[in-house]
Amino acid sequence: ASFAACGAEAAVAPLLRGKAVQRFSDFGTNPDLADVVRGIAAFKAFAPDLVLAVGGGSVIDLAKAVNILAFQAGEPAAHVAGAAKLVPAGLPLVAVPTTSGAGSEATHFAVVYLGKAKYSLAHPAMVPAAALVDPVFTAGLPARIAACTGADAFCQAMEAYWSVQAAETSKVWACQALQLLRDHLETAVRAPTDEARAATSRAAHLAGKAINVAKTTASHALSYPFTAHFGVPHGHAVALTLARVFVYNAGVQADDLADRRGLEYVRRTMAELASIFEAGSPWLAFEAITGLFQRIGLELDPVRLGVTPADIDLILREASVERMRNNPRRVTSAGARAILQSLF
Repeated sequence: ASFAACGAEAAVAPLLRGKAVQRFSDFGTNPDLADVVRGIAAFKAFAPDLVLAVGGGSVIDLAKAVNILAFQAGEPAAHVAGAAKLVPAGLPLVAVPTTSGAGSEATHFAVVYLGKAKYSLAHPAMVPAAALVDPVFTAGLPARIAACTGADAFCQAMEAYWSVQAAETSKVWACQALQLLRDHLETAVRAPTDEARAATSRAAHLAGKAINVAKTTASHALSYPFTAHFGVPHGHAVALTLARVFVYNAGVQADDLADRRGLEYVRRTMAELASIFEAGSPWLAFEAITGLFQRIGLELDPVRLGVTPADIDLILREASVERMRNNPRRVTSAGARAILQSLF
């Protein structure tokens, strides 16, 4: 339904006229292993020459996963879980995002769930061969989805900027994305204009390019159980902790430093991020970030989302250790617990 509603079906249909096409849409909002296995079966039965992924981040992630796993020896589950090594393979994949958030059209990884656990399938061969980023396909995006996907792009850009794997190029892309979202996200959600849609589409793509280099950090690491167990959409789930992780990282000390570039580098990085919002302190940055999320309609009280302090242990158990390692300030179990407790 969304494929037609966003205008993508009408735009794509003439280009595919006269060609054999097999559509696959038998998967959930957060694709899991069973979705991937069904996709692989459909892929092999049809034997395409090209993969076209049109949709949000989950659609593009699933297409990327199916495209590479269809050519691997062994069980898909082993590759998803990291027990088997991926070999470079796959057909040319063209990605057409219809939301402004995930940036999956620019990355070499894809999210796949095994039960309630989130895994990131990753290989350089998974980067789409081409991406068509056209804001016209976001024109009919409901405000709720625009807010969640926009928040995802915002969090990706912020985390890519402070990540221990950040490079100068990825920081430039992340900074540009943050500036665009600072200026246009609220309008894109509440009273969309062509300018705002174009800006948020560009920001999402830039944020995707940034995390393709730097990857995400603690806020993403903590977000996945909120989605898997409580149904909080991904971008919303990451937004719950982003401002608090900002304050946490700004408090970095020599004994918990995780970035090899040093204490002053991390402190300067956090000050640079704060300056994007004309915030002279971490807490003023906290207020700017939370204010933006609230203005686009995100509920930041976890209790209202069905999460209680009793669920903290579950969230800590299932947080992504891999993503946590990218954080510039080392996140101990006690530190992660303190971040989560501060939400209540």
